Amino acid sequence: MKSQTPAPSAQSGLARTTRPAAAEHSTSEVFVAGERPEAEAARPLQRMLDSSARVARRGAQADVVHRSPRGVTQRRAITQLFGAAVVQRAGDPEGLMPEHHASGFTYHHIIPENKLHKLWDTLETNDHTKELQGGLGHVVERGLGQLKSAATGNIKRDLRKEIGEIANGWADEKFDEIVNDAIAGASPEALTAKYFPGLEDKQHVYHGSYLNIKTIFSKRFKVIGESTGEDVKGTVAAEGEEFLADAGAKAVVNKLLMWMPGNIHRGPSKRFIPGDTGFDKDVDDGGDSFEEAAKQVIPAKQFETVSELDKKIDVYLGNPSDTAVLPRIGELLEEMKAYSVTDYVPDNWVEATVGAKKNQKKAWRLKKKV
Repeated sequence: MKSQTPAPSAQSGLARTTRPAAAEHSTSEVFVAGERPEAEAARPLQRMLDSSARVARRGAQADVVHRSPRGVTQRRAITQLFGAAVVQRAGDPEGLMPEHHASGFTYHHIIPENKLHKLWDTLETNDHTKELQGGLGHVVERGLGQLKSAATGNIKRDLRKEIGEIANGWADEKFDEIVNDAIAGASPEALTAKYFPGLEDKQHVYHGSYLNIKTIFSKRFKVIGESTGEDVKGTVAAEGEEFLADAGAKAVVNKLLMWMPGNIHRGPSKRFIPGDTGFDKDVDDGGDSFEEAAKQVIPAKQFETVSELDKKIDVYLGNPSDTAVLPRIGELLEEMKAYSVTDYVPDNWVEATVGAKKNQKKAWRLKKKV
């Protein structure tokens, strides 16, 4: 990170020579919260979908068909014939988690992300999403709070690194204001114009940062850029046919469910996984299964809640026609609102080498609580 320097005076600012113009594509760091192959493979498709306005319009049209009795019947028939669709990881939505300050780290899901995708898809297929309305409302409330917190820290770091001559002189309230404007619906262009007026002028002393700053806003507010905070809260609270009827806001609800803060802990990317020699479920990554090892780093009550939620989801996925378990899932989603992301603490981890010489693997595992 560049050293922080005080904001220049008006005279010193005018005396500076123009900085080199930025390249059309930013070379600033890319936020990577997950490094698994599935996430990497999914990103190009996600970017294509996110950049297409047509997708949003078609999504709204498809949602009407999706909700119709005929649509529900067809989806059930397809599921019976072919089974549930293969679930792909959606990648790590930028802006929902704080930026890693060193390479080699990722955000680990305790309940696997794939299972949460399958839960959402099964609820949709069987027209059961409405039965989790209360729980999803709590997910949205907590998720938007997490987004705001993470985005504020990320924006502060990015802008001070990119244009410290200006941003280093800003109080924390200025960064809060930027995030509030973004959540209210301000575009990257509008944010740049408001907080860096005149920067688009090629003669501006800091014009070289113009494209990079727009890219920072686009990246950090990618998820909320699909909608606004009020629209997201509104669509999940709406009654009748208006519930989740806003396609853009609904997509944000989905991502907030996938990234519930209480279901996430941060740690080294390279861990032992199922199938590795010496794998130990009590200290290693669960892979595509529930991560039992999370009990070593999250509070006991939180682990109890996450564990029960995982089991209840399994019950529902095992027999979606039996909705008796859904009220309890909703209650557990409400309980999840009380928990936060568990950050990396070096003392919780140990590096180990396992296996014969030709097949050795060196990776990180959690230490067992004493």
